[in-house]
Amino acid sequence: MGREDNRVVIVGGGVAGLFTALHVKNHEVIIVEASKRIGWPPHCSGIVSTNTYREFKEKVDVVVESIYDKAVFLDGKLNPICTIKSEKGPLAVKIARPHLEEELAVVVENNGHKILLGSRVKEIDGKEGKCVITGGGKHLCGRHVVVATGWNPPFASIFSKYCEKILGVEVHVELNKRLEPNGFITIHSNKIAPDFFGWIAPIYDGRRAAIGIADKDNAMHRLSHLVKIVDKKIGVRRILSRRGGVIVRGPPSKNIVVRRIAGIGDILCASKPFTGGGLYAITKLASSVAKYVEDKGEEELVEVWENLRRELLAQYYYTKFAILLKDLFLLLLFITCREGEKGTCEIDYDNHTSLIKCLLGSINDKK
Repeated sequence: MGREDNRVVIVGGGVAGLFTALHVKNHEVIIVEASKRIGWPPHCSGIVSTNTYREFKEKVDVVVESIYDKAVFLDGKLNPICTIKSEKGPLAVKIARPHLEEELAVVVENNGHKILLGSRVKEIDGKEGKCVITGGGKHLCGRHVVVATGWNPPFASIFSKYCEKILGVEVHVELNKRLEPNGFITIHSNKIAPDFFGWIAPIYDGRRAAIGIADKDNAMHRLSHLVKIVDKKIGVRRILSRRGGVIVRGPPSKNIVVRRIAGIGDILCASKPFTGGGLYAITKLASSVAKYVEDKGEEELVEVWENLRRELLAQYYYTKFAILLKDLFLLLLFITCREGEKGTCEIDYDNHTSLIKCLLGSINDKK
């Protein structure tokens, strides 16, 4: 496996770990992954902005399940609240997460890096964070360790003492009726999902869809209830697959490097809290984390993280408001959508604070 002083150890072989390894050019990378198969078990959703999609597309082949040019907001009875459209091209893209991870793994190994599957890290050893201990007491050391495990309680305390989390669950279904394929749907209702929202994302030609929900409690029961509502409205022919996972909501960690241990992804509680999307933050951080582990300085990484953290922190507080005062939020969302329909503002799927900018612009116009 090469000399320890020329090696980087990445804990976690998901998108965060693989995409970081892809940017490391001058050192050997060993990725330690607990699962025996890359990309499995699959995660929910995979809806990203066109900018985030391009970041991945520049590196690997990406399977696109759908391209959306609008977001449709519904109430608990699946009646429309409003619709946000993009005037500058697609609003968002749904990618196949398992395929993305599989393709990343191929390129990573072609670049000369190594992936150890079915090898769970028990702890990170040493004050300088240079070694990990896997099952069986095996030590694996390098110049730096990068934690990219997703939310993982044993390692999360390295970076953050507190992170809000909810469970996301999703089923892929075949429908009796075809949905309009160019719009993804979110359902906002205290009865359906008091702590988050439900979603219906048409895939491929609209004859299939990903139906999901996230909530602190009873997520599976709430998902079953939502599927029944969809079945009455559209008709669910059969369930094709099930997915799930922890969604982090913030606040993002203050530090991205602790004792020479760098973090990336959900381990930093780095996710867009309103939609629960973590891929955006990964694409923003991966190249800077790679430069850090190649000993090109910590300053750039810290600066990039501080800028991203400020945006995610603003989203965190806006999301808290939206959850606590959902009725008021829906009213404001309705106003914002109307402005978007007039073409007076543009919504950025990554930067959720653009919703607030649209709202403030609407208020100022009325004055």
